[in-house]
Amino acid sequence: MVDPPYDRITEFLLRLRCTPNLVTALAFVLGLCAGLLLYFRQDFPAVLVLWLSGLLDSGDGTMARLSGKSSMFGVVLDVTGDRVVERSLV
Repeated sequence: MVDPPYDRITEFLLRLRCTPNLVTALAFVLGLCAGLLLYFRQDFPAVLVLWLSGLLDSGDGTMARLSGKSSMFGVVLDVTGDRVVERSLV
């Protein structure tokens, strides 16, 4: 039930020629922006931006597998970005 919408988003990003690492970086930047929005007490926009960040973050691994571009660098980038974003939200 959840996978089909994510698959469509992933396929759309691949058609735009986005790389998995680009999507990971974009999710990271959006996650940091959500942290800044929370800092400035902009709760609703922060939730929206964090939701978009999470949506992209959930698709980067699928993109890597579908495009055959899985790499250890991508894994480290994804996990590191996730931890930094989590800390920015505390």
